[in-house]
Amino acid sequence: MIKKLFPFIACALLLTGGCGPGKNPDPGSGQEQGGGDGGDQNVVTALTLHDNNSTAVDLEWTPFGTDSGASQYVVYVGGTAVKTLPDTTTTCLVGDLVPNATCNFKVVAKNAQGDNVAVSNTVTYKVPDVHFKKNVQVAYIGNFSKTVTQTMTLEGNLKFMQDNIARNKAATGDIQIRGLSITIPWNELHPAENTYDWKGLDDLVKFCGDNGIKCQLSLYAGMYSPDWIYAAGVKGINVTASSEAMYVPIPWDQKYMELLTNDIELLAEKYADDPRVQQVQVTGHTYGTLEMHAPDISDYTSQGIAISPQIILDNWKYWVDLWGKLFPAKDLVLVLSQMYSGGGNSYNSDLSRAVTDYFVTKYQGRAILSTHQLHGKWDIGPRLEAGGDNDPFRICKEYSDRAPNGHEMVASFSNPDRQGTMEMTILNLKYMGNPYFMQFWKNETTQGTFFGDMQQMYDKYKNMSYQQMKASLIAEGKYLP
Repeated sequence: MIKKLFPFIACALLLTGGCGPGKNPDPGSGQEQGGGDGGDQNVVTALTLHDNNSTAVDLEWTPFGTDSGASQYVVYVGGTAVKTLPDTTTTCLVGDLVPNATCNFKVVAKNAQGDNVAVSNTVTYKVPDVHFKKNVQVAYIGNFSKTVTQTMTLEGNLKFMQDNIARNKAATGDIQIRGLSITIPWNELHPAENTYDWKGLDDLVKFCGDNGIKCQLSLYAGMYSPDWIYAAGVKGINVTASSEAMYVPIPWDQKYMELLTNDIELLAEKYADDPRVQQVQVTGHTYGTLEMHAPDISDYTSQGIAISPQIILDNWKYWVDLWGKLFPAKDLVLVLSQMYSGGGNSYNSDLSRAVTDYFVTKYQGRAILSTHQLHGKWDIGPRLEAGGDNDPFRICKEYSDRAPNGHEMVASFSNPDRQGTMEMTILNLKYMGNPYFMQFWKNETTQGTFFGDMQQMYDKYKNMSYQQMKASLIAEGKYLP
């Protein structure tokens, strides 16, 4: 039954290394190529380690000095050199560490001949027992997404949920929903500069806790930013979304980052340690939905706003790290989509992969990749294998051995022209290889037997591989190529 299915649902360089209990934890001890250990008088000072509660750590050190003859830094994990960096780089992200291992890190400054100039202090990290969430069965999650024109408040969503939970229980004896994605419009949470309204969110989370429903929290900014922030100095950009003109914050505007960061910190104070909350979504850069959607490049350039891949990537890293730092015990969800095209340029594929790689490397064990585009209108496998440009699915597939994936339906199954069939939706989920959760539109909760029907359909094919299920659907006349 569905109850069994829930668990919910920088350095300028990224590098991967590993350490395990059997490796020699003595980097930079004077045994590397070229010369002595440097001694206390020649230390790359203040090597520090930033704990991400994941299988990756950030290292940072104070440079040895420009007159030392050092031309590069070598980062060691145990006795293994994992990366060589130029002397202008003093930070590094090391990922893919082994859960439960104790890892020792050191940085050695070397000259152009490979001789040691200085050796840092050693820092030790006990990798937490975070494991890749693999082959987790599908969870059913009611979604409270808002569109441009939808005005239902958090309070309205609570009433909707109460009514439909009661309907489901009356129809089946079971509330059916195991997880709830709660989207929090920033302008509802913080409607005026000195006014907060936590009641709607607190009541929804309490309702979920009272009914054994896990929560996923998402703070909507972008088009749901409160008007008062612009009077406070936030700079914005004119865009059009869903045929509606609007003014939204520039995601790397310093005042916007300051104000939104403050409210994410307040959200973390309330819910970072709350067992009712299982996941948070990375937001801050997005301007419309929770996906990576962003205005076209031409929207920025035509309004005289500087934009570049590096500006975008740096800003995404900021929001990823903010959520990761403030919610250290929660799963992190990154919702993929195509982004930044137009104006004769496109940063889509490279940027999406760069953000994804940073996210997965730094927060592996907590990182979940998601799309909001899963459907059952056709088999996505052959199209992706033929080189189709559906980047979100392609990126999820590419990273499926490092991060599980979750998927929201494109539409309600009551709209088959958009969503397609249940059978083909499950086939596409199998193709993706490592589903962690499925997320349905809240309208599905109005049908008392929907989740039972979906569960029955899933159980029918759950022991089949993608190819086996595809053959079965062809034989049943239900396959849609």
